[in-house]
Amino acid sequence: MTNKFKSSVSSNKHWIIFIVVGIISLIADLGTKHWAFNISGLKQNTNGTRDMMTVIPDWFDFTLAMNTGAAFSMFRGKFTFFMIISVVAFLTLIYFVHVCKKDSFFQPVILGLIFAGVAGNFWDRVVYEGVRDFISFHTPPDGFLFFSHYEYPTFNVADIWICVGAITMAFFFWKNEEDADNAIKDDPNGKTAAKTDENSEAKSTKASSEKETAKPGKTAKK
Repeated sequence: MTNKFKSSVSSNKHWIIFIVVGIISLIADLGTKHWAFNISGLKQNTNGTRDMMTVIPDWFDFTLAMNTGAAFSMFRGKFTFFMIISVVAFLTLIYFVHVCKKDSFFQPVILGLIFAGVAGNFWDRVVYEGVRDFISFHTPPDGFLFFSHYEYPTFNVADIWICVGAITMAFFFWKNEEDADNAIKDDPNGKTAAKTDENSEAKSTKASSEKETAKPGKTAKK
């Protein structure tokens, strides 16, 4: 009963972290989108013109764009496809929270970030039939060092949450695999030792069984 209670408490802790991080990150995403599209005074791009608010000259601006694709404007116009992908993502994230390690704090945090990113863009697709993007990153017009001028696809805070969460989660998976491989290298006889223990236990059980069988025989002889 004690183990079940500890498992329940750990599970509740993961869900609390996941929900708190998810709500805060979702508010940050929807809040910044609301500011950009309703308060900043910027106008959406029309006729190829760009209404921009410069943050870092030649590098970083705020400019409004409605994206009907995925993160960073990829796969435009696939509305139904992305709705299905979003639902699958929600279910997958819920599963991962459920199977989080008991002593893990960062896993539910990362999953909360990804959930907020997916939920933020999902909300935009349902309400606006497109995702509200406003962050524009680019290199200077004359290029930088060995790089020519490049404009990164416009994105939003939700895209940041998804990318940061996905990259961090991939790193954790890789780290866990590496730790498991190192454990096997450090203890190459681990499996042999486990088998030896099993054989010893089997022999002990067999010996006990033989003794129990022999007792009635001795009594009969007397």
